[in-house]
Amino acid sequence: MYLIALILNKPIFTYGKDPNYLFRTTSIDNIEKYYSSENTTFLNEYEKLRYNVLNYIFTKKVNISTLRWVSTYSPYLTRILQSVKRSPKIVDSIPTINTLEGYFSQFFNAVLLNNDENNYYSENSSVTEIYKKLFSNEITAIGFDIFDTLLCRNTTEPTQIFDMMQNEVEKIVDSPAFNFPLTRKTAELYARKNKIEVTFEDVYDSFKRITNLSDSCIERIKNLEIAFEKKFLKPRYFTKNIFDLAKIYGKKVFIASDMYLSQKVIEDLLKSNGYDLTNVSVFISSELNKVKHNGSLFTYILKKENLVPQCTLFIGDNLKSDIEIPSKLGINTFLLPKAFDVLKQTMPFKMQELKITIESNVSLHYALLANKLFDNPYVIFDYSTYINNSSALLGYQILGPLTLSLTIWLIDNIRTDNIDLVLFAARDSKVILNIYNMLNATIYDNKLPSSKYFIISRSATLPLYNRIANRASLISLYVSSLNVKDFLIKIFGINVNNHSIIKKARECGLSFNRLAKDQKVEILKFLENMPIDQTLAKEAEITKEYIKNIINNAKNIAYFDLGTRGTSKDIIEEVANISLHPYFFRKTKYKIINNIKSYIADSHNPYRPGIKKILPSFYECLLSDNLNSTCTGYENINNEIIPKTFKRELDKTSIQTIRIQKYIELFCKDYICSFKEFTKYINQDALDLFILPVAKLASGLTDRKLLETIVFDDPLSTNGKINIIPSKLAEKTSKTIVSNQIKHKIDNQKYGFDDKYLKEELKLKHKKENFKKNRNLFYKNKFTKFLFDTWRKIYLRKKRSFKKIK
Repeated sequence: MYLIALILNKPIFTYGKDPNYLFRTTSIDNIEKYYSSENTTFLNEYEKLRYNVLNYIFTKKVNISTLRWVSTYSPYLTRILQSVKRSPKIVDSIPTINTLEGYFSQFFNAVLLNNDENNYYSENSSVTEIYKKLFSNEITAIGFDIFDTLLCRNTTEPTQIFDMMQNEVEKIVDSPAFNFPLTRKTAELYARKNKIEVTFEDVYDSFKRITNLSDSCIERIKNLEIAFEKKFLKPRYFTKNIFDLAKIYGKKVFIASDMYLSQKVIEDLLKSNGYDLTNVSVFISSELNKVKHNGSLFTYILKKENLVPQCTLFIGDNLKSDIEIPSKLGINTFLLPKAFDVLKQTMPFKMQELKITIESNVSLHYALLANKLFDNPYVIFDYSTYINNSSALLGYQILGPLTLSLTIWLIDNIRTDNIDLVLFAARDSKVILNIYNMLNATIYDNKLPSSKYFIISRSATLPLYNRIANRASLISLYVSSLNVKDFLIKIFGINVNNHSIIKKARECGLSFNRLAKDQKVEILKFLENMPIDQTLAKEAEITKEYIKNIINNAKNIAYFDLGTRGTSKDIIEEVANISLHPYFFRKTKYKIINNIKSYIADSHNPYRPGIKKILPSFYECLLSDNLNSTCTGYENINNEIIPKTFKRELDKTSIQTIRIQKYIELFCKDYICSFKEFTKYINQDALDLFILPVAKLASGLTDRKLLETIVFDDPLSTNGKINIIPSKLAEKTSKTIVSNQIKHKIDNQKYGFDDKYLKEELKLKHKKENFKKNRNLFYKNKFTKFLFDTWRKIYLRKKRSFKKIK
C-alpha cells in the first residue's frame, strides 16, 4: 500500500516507527487537518483511489512465475520502458495482464475448486505461453475460433438445442408427432451432400423439401433456432480475457469459424456476449465457401489481411482444423480444449462410474458444470478425487443438481395431487424450502402451493407418544445410542434417582449404564404399571396446539421430509386428526403398505458393500439448518406457541456446511438463469445422474481429506458427534495373514508338497518385502537414492562373483 500511495502521490500517515517510517508524508497527529471541512473532496478522492488500487491489483499485478522465462520477462520489461517514455505516470506504464471480468472468473473458479487463485495462470506452461505471445512484439496478429472458444453453450452436444426447441416447433407445425431434432439433423446432412460448406438458408431449403412446410412455418422455425442459439450461448471468460488483452496490446485481431450461420448473426451473437468487434475482422466459412478443416479459409485470411504466418497466432479447440491445419501453413497455434472434454477426464466419467448413464441421457447440468470448472482447461484438479476435496464443489457439483432435481420432483407431485399447503419439516428441509421458494418466484410465477417451515423433530414429538400402547413403538423407533438411564429420562420423564425406581430397575434386571437397545425387554418389563408422566401430558397438549396453528384449516396438506420412515408424520396425523400427503427424499422398509412417495428407495451402495447407498448422516447433515438447534419441544409464551430452539455456536462443521449450502443455492441460481423454463426438466433423465455421485462420496472411498472434517450432532445420542462417512475399509491384520499362511501350508501338505518349499517361499517373500521397505526408506531424495542404488549394484555384483567361485 505504501508503494501504491507513493505512485499515486497520496498522503501517508504513520503511527510509531515501522520499516516504511521514512516514506511517510506526516505524523498521524496531523490527520485531522486532512479531514478538515476545507477538504470536501476527500470522500470522492477516496472512492477513486480505492477503485484505482483494486483495478491495479486485479489487472496489473503479475505472478513472478509468469516471468520465469527470458522470452516472457524480456518483452514485459521492454513494454514498461517503452511506456515510461510515452507517459510520466509509472502506474500507467505497467502492462495489463488481466481484465476485471477475467479476474472475477479466475477468482470464482479458484474458490470453487479450493485452489489458490494465484496459481490460476502460473501452474501450467501452456497458459504462460499465451502471455509470452501477448507480450512479444513478434506476434502481430491473433485469431480466434468462435464456438467452444470465444462462445460456449451449456449443452453437452450442440444439437441438444434442437431437443429443447421440440415443444415450440410442435406448436408451429401443429403436429405432436413431428420430430424436429431428427428432421433438422437430416436436413443438414441432405444440404451438405457433395458440398464444401453450406449456409443456414441451404439447410432450411432442404428442411422445406423434406417436410413440405409453408414458407411462414419455415421462417418461424429459423428465427426460433437463432433465438435459442442466443439464449444458450455465453462467453468463455478465459478466452474473452485473452481477446480483450490482445486488443489492449494492439494486436490485429481476427475471428474465423466453420459455421453455417451468417456473418451478421454471428457478429450479433458475439456482441450480445460482450465482445467488442471494433477493428476486428470476422471470417465465416458459409459466407466465403472456404473452410478451416482443409486450410482454404486460413490461406484466404493470410492473403486478405496481409498477415505473416510466423507472426500470427490462432487459438481454437479443434485439434485438426484449429491446430494441425494452420500449423502446416506456418501459423503459431494454441489448443484450448473444450470444457466438457476436460470434465470427461474426471472420475464420474469413468466406465465403472457414470459414463454410460451420462451418454444415454440429456445431462444439461454437466455442461453447466464443465463451463464453470474448466473454463480454463489448465486449472489444477486432482483427478483421483470426485470433487477435488472442495466443500464448495461438493455443494455446486454434487448436492446442487441433486437438490434441484429433488425439488422439481416434489413440485411435479404436489401439483398432480392438488396440494394446498406444503409443510417442510425442520431442520432437514431448510435448503429444499429455499430452493422451492426460489423456483416458485422465478419459474412458476408464485403460483405454487404456499409453503411453511414446520419446526418439528423426533424429540419434539415424544410427548405425543405418551400412551401405554405406544411404549413398545418408542423403544423400537427412538432408542438410538442412549444408555438406559438417559433413555428413561428423555423418553418417559422418569426420575431414575428415586429409591423405589432404582429398586424396581434392579428387580427387572436393568443396568442404567448399558445401552437401551440391548435391554428392550427389561425396559418394557420395568414400565409395566408405570403411570403416565403428567408433565409429558401437558407438553403433548402444547405440541398439538402448535400443529393446529401451522395447519390453519388447510385441507390438502403435503408433508416433506428427507425421510425415511415417516414416524413423525404418523403421530401428527393421529393427534391432529388429519391426513397428510407424505413426500420423502428416501424411504426404507417400515410398513409394508403406506402412502409415502419417495424420490428414491433405500438400497445398497454399489461402490462399497455393507453400507447404504446414501447414508442418512451424509445428506441430513449437509442439507439441514446448521444455525439453529433441533427443536426439543414447545412453550406457550403470551398465548403464542413457540418452538424451543436456540442459536448454535458456529464450529468447523457448521461453517463448512453453510458454505456447502450456499454453493447448492448458487448452482440452482446459475441453472435457472441458464435454462429458465427448461429448469423443470432436470429430472426427466435417470436419477442415477444425481444419486450415484452422492453414493460414491457417501461410501467414504474418495475425498476423505474433506469429508472426514465434517461431523454432525445426534440429539438422541450420548456420543454427540457422528462422522458423515463410514470408517476406512479395514486392512488385513497380521492374524489374517498368519491364518492364510497356515491354510497355504495345509494345502501344500494335502497335495503332497514338501514343507521346505513353503518355508523357502515365505523366506523369499520376506526378503522382497524387506527390500521394498528399505528402498522406500532411502528413496526420500536424490542423494539417498543414489547411495542405495550404488550399494545395491555392488552387493549384487559380489553375490554373482561368489556364486561363480563356489
